[in-house]
Amino acid sequence: MLKKFGFVKAAVVALGLFFAAAPAQAALINYQVGVGTSTARVLVNFYDEQAQSPGQEYLFEVKFSDHTTGLGLMDIIELGTALDNSVPDLTTARKYWNPPYEGITLDGITMDGNHNQGFTAGRYWQYYTRQAANASWTSSSVGATDRFVHDGDWDAWSFTGASPTGVPVPEPASMLLLALGGSLAFARRK
Repeated sequence: MLKKFGFVKAAVVALGLFFAAAPAQAALINYQVGVGTSTARVLVNFYDEQAQSPGQEYLFEVKFSDHTTGLGLMDIIELGTALDNSVPDLTTARKYWNPPYEGITLDGITMDGNHNQGFTAGRYWQYYTRQAANASWTSSSVGATDRFVHDGDWDAWSFTGASPTGVPVPEPASMLLLALGGSLAFARRK
């Protein structure tokens, strides 16, 4: 019995050290904005320049009526966060492209101390879409000003240089508790 306890204790300590040393990705923060009968979701992925890794992620449930565009969703988010004092303001900087790449895109997004702008080491605000929560993200084939959004659609703006995830990552303490439970269950089976 002492040998089994020693194994479990060593496993827990090793896992604890591993997760304590591993950088934790910030939790996904959810907000609801807008009014209307239709709902779309917008994921915003910041990049942490100091840690050189993905940063804070925000998921907005956006209510709207009639039709709107991908950029219209960001307008609703900006207005909704500005009017609701319990939510940090989200602001955008927009870039107007001249022909042959005519259109408007987001050049910068700021929210709650997070800020990414411009073109940095191959990273810029990339626009992604998907039709449902369980579908894969794809780079949008049209710009945010030209994309008509429908009830249930998903949009994402990611500065990470990769497709957005939108999956909350547990903090290290939660992972440690999960590892402890798994270790105890494994030791008990033996």
